[in-house]
Formats: sequence, structure tokens, C-alpha cells
Amino acid sequence: MDNVWALRSAYGQAQKIKKMQDDYCLKAEAGHWHALKDPFPEDLQWDMLVDVLRGKVKVRQILY
Repeated sequence: MDNVWALRSAYGQAQKIKKMQDDYCLKAEAGHWHALKDPFPEDLQWDMLVDVLRGKVKVRQILY
């Protein structure tokens, strides 16, 4: 159960970062530069999972 909780927690954190990135990009595309006071939200710890959520990286399940 600990592994399942850790995986769900990691995906939850990656989802939060993805939403912050999407919001940032929407503001930039709309030309709301005054609303972009903070740098682009990213965290290398969760970067790969964010890419999984975006569909850029595929996850393969290996069964033993």
C-alpha cells in the first residue's frame, strides 16, 4: 500500500505543476505579461511525470 500511496502522491504533485504551467502559458499566449511576475513553474523532481501527463512520455508496465 505504501508504494501505491507514493505513486498517487507523485502524480498528484505532477498534476499541480502541470496546471501551474498550463495557466502560465495561457497568460503568456493571451499577452497578459503583467500577470507573469514569477518564473515558469517547474521542478526537476516531477518533470518526467509532468511529461507523462502531457503524453510526451509513455509508461510501460513490466509484468514478472
